[in-house]
Amino acid sequence: MELLIPDWKDLPANVGALTTLRKQAALIDPVWGGIYQYSTGNSWQQPHYEKLMTYQAENLWAYADAYRHSGDAEMLAWARDIERYMSSFLSNDAGAFLVTQDADVGAHDRGARFVDGASYYALDDVERRRLGIPRVDDHVYAEENGLAIAALCALFDATKDVRVLARAERAATLVLSTHVDDRGRVVHDAGSGGDVYHLADAGAFGFAL
Repeated sequence: MELLIPDWKDLPANVGALTTLRKQAALIDPVWGGIYQYSTGNSWQQPHYEKLMTYQAENLWAYADAYRHSGDAEMLAWARDIERYMSSFLSNDAGAFLVTQDADVGAHDRGARFVDGASYYALDDVERRRLGIPRVDDHVYAEENGLAIAALCALFDATKDVRVLARAERAATLVLSTHVDDRGRVVHDAGSGGDVYHLADAGAFGFAL
């Protein structure tokens, strides 16, 4: 029996996957890009403004794959918005990917002015930067890097954009040098000073490679 896989281009525009991706695009930051963690209400219009790398990677992959199968330009635009945020805010100078960015300004500093996410993320780029940047957790974990690298590869598969592939390769080369020992073990956090090994780190980074 032959298994027939439908062509996404021949499917109605309101198929479940594309409809969900369009609706949840309300969680994508229109200024900086990146996707918020979830909605606090019963619609997509009430975001919780924290941005986690795990959510960026999964959604980048989803939008890139949707574009690859459907040819829908909106899907590619949203994928690019997420990739832009990952490279701008959740990356360090060495080329590694970071963990998360807070929902609010000043949440981790009692002496700092606190600005809630709903007020902050309603502003444009200039006004946001005037108030400060929500704290970024600058740990470098193998799992988050593996997820980010794999998602960039999905975007490359969809676009053949060599810049995207080069960004993925840069992160992979770095993590290989900092998080993988001579026995092939993948350490969770190379900067922690401890030998902590999680299956999720080895699985995500191995898959990315």
